[in-house]
Order: sequence, then C-alpha cells, then structure tokens
Amino acid sequence: MINIVETNKILELREKYSLIDVRSPGEFAKGHIPGAVNIPLFSDDERADVGTRYKQVSRENAMMVGLEYAAEHSAEYISQAKEISQGKPVLVYCWRGGQRSNAFCHLLQSVGLDSYRLKDGYKAYKGFIREEFKREIKLIIVGGMTGSGKTEKLLQMQKMGEQVIDLEGIAIHKGSAFGYSPITPQPANEHFENLLYEEWRKLDFKKVLWLEDESRMIGRVQINDCLFGRIRSATVIKIVVQSSDRIKRLVEDYTEYDKQYLIDAFERISRRLGGESYQKAIAALEVDDFATAAELALRYYDNAYEYGLSKRNNNTIVELVLSNDLPEIAAQEIIAFAETNKLN
Repeated sequence: MINIVETNKILELREKYSLIDVRSPGEFAKGHIPGAVNIPLFSDDERADVGTRYKQVSRENAMMVGLEYAAEHSAEYISQAKEISQGKPVLVYCWRGGQRSNAFCHLLQSVGLDSYRLKDGYKAYKGFIREEFKREIKLIIVGGMTGSGKTEKLLQMQKMGEQVIDLEGIAIHKGSAFGYSPITPQPANEHFENLLYEEWRKLDFKKVLWLEDESRMIGRVQINDCLFGRIRSATVIKIVVQSSDRIKRLVEDYTEYDKQYLIDAFERISRRLGGESYQKAIAALEVDDFATAAELALRYYDNAYEYGLSKRNNNTIVELVLSNDLPEIAAQEIIAFAETNKLN
C-alpha cells in the first residue's frame, strides 16, 4: 500500500521528505517543484515510445514496454534514491501521480525505503499554485524610466522591512534587450512561475507588496495572467531620476559585459531605434563612448515606457521626483511618499 500526500500538504511537509521527480528529463527541465531531484523513470525517447504505443497499440502494450524500460535501470534508481533520501522518507511524483510514481514507490518499498506518492502529481501542484496567485493582496508598483534604479531601490526597501518580490531577479533578466545574462540562462517559463510562487507563499497577505513595473514578458518568461492583471491595475509610483544619474547607472551596469553583448543588444532594437541612431550608438561603442550609447538607448526606452504608461488608468499613476538617487535615501522617500498619500 503506497502512502499518499495531498497537494495542499506538500509545502508544509516538503522539508521532511526527499522529493523525487520521476518524469523525463525534458519534462523536468520545463518545470518542477523547487527542491526536487530528477530520477527519470524513462528517458525522453522512451517516454515518447511508451506514449505512442499507448495511443496506437494498447494500454497493456504500453505498460509492458514501460516496465521493461524501468527494469533495465531499477538498481540505478534504488542507488540514487538512497543517496538522495539521507534517511528521510521519499516523496515521489510524476505528471498525474499515476503509473510512473506508483511503480517507483513500489520499487523503493521493495528495498525498505519509506516512500510516499504525491496525489495527482505535478499537474495538481501547478493547478494549486495558480489558484494561490488569486489570493488578494494590496500592490504598490514602483515605476520609472529605464536606468532609474528601480530594482536596487526596491531591494533597499526590502532591507528596511517592506514586502518585495524581485521579479527580474527570479527571471534572471533585467527586462530589456540589454537585460539578459550572458552567463546564467533564464528559467523555462513554467519553472519561472514555480520559483515565483516560492516567494509568493512567504508573503503576509495583510501587508502591502511592492513590485517593479514590468511588461508581461521579462525576457523570455511571462508573468501569469492573474498577477499581471493586478500589476496593470495597481497604483504606480513613477519615480523621476535625473538623466545624468540614469546614464551613469546604465554605464556601470552594462560595461562589465563584453562589448559584443552591447552591440548585439542594439541590433535587437535597431529597427525601432532608427537607422541613424543605431549607427551612432555602434560608433560610440567602438570608441568606448558608453555614455553616448546609453543616452541613445534611453531615447528608445523612454518612449516605450511612456507608451506603456498610457495603457494604464491615469488616475493610478502618481509621480515622485526623488531628491537623491542613493538607494538608502530614495527608498525612505518612496516609503514616506506612500504613507503620506495613503497608498498603503
């Protein structure tokens, strides 16, 4: 008899279990429960073969072939599970919590490993967290032109006790053509939502949550419809920072990367930037005039940001001209502004 864990219990019990995802490597790469280790019962090709047999031959044939595939690696599965468990019970899941996780649990129990199966699998987990994103919470959005230092100011506010989720940090992208990391790839879109939920579930829903003003897409990942709808309807504090400070920040942030990275980024926005401005930006980069290149980029992004604001209800936008660009001082000003204007 396999013990079953309900989906809504997994988060509170997760630390007590060693979590094993037995789906194929491709499924795991798209998204998985954070903290899970992948011990695929089938390779991607084997899974495709079993699925084809199920549809074209019969359920029985698919199950027999699946058992043959699994039997070839059973000793390896047991060895890996023992190493992962470290004396803890093992919680196993597959896509629907059916044949794969059930078979894996039986295998582990045959050698005395205490194993549990996640009811209805990863599919139920995804449904659960999407419902959780519907929970009501007061949002305040920090907006402002590119280079205003919104992220660093929000992170400073977090140090001061405010609730903040760094969407760009989770997405591993700064939200522009220049924003991807040449070192660390973005998570898959599905897994981005899983990682976002890890922060969401920690919130005190009686307190305000501060977020940065983002478009629906952050690089290649997408904010889910429920949260994005709230971002678009929430109050935005549009911070105003001097152009010189914005240019300085962009130069500091992006000149740490290879120059080709910047050239490639300008290429991606060249059509909207305009041929003349694009050529000037490339020429500036070639002589290490990063400030001029940054100023040209800002012309494009300022127009794009103003267009984005125009899609909001104008009554939800309030402007705050910061007296100082230092994150420590600016964060205090933003918090005080929200309190004075009863935004929180």
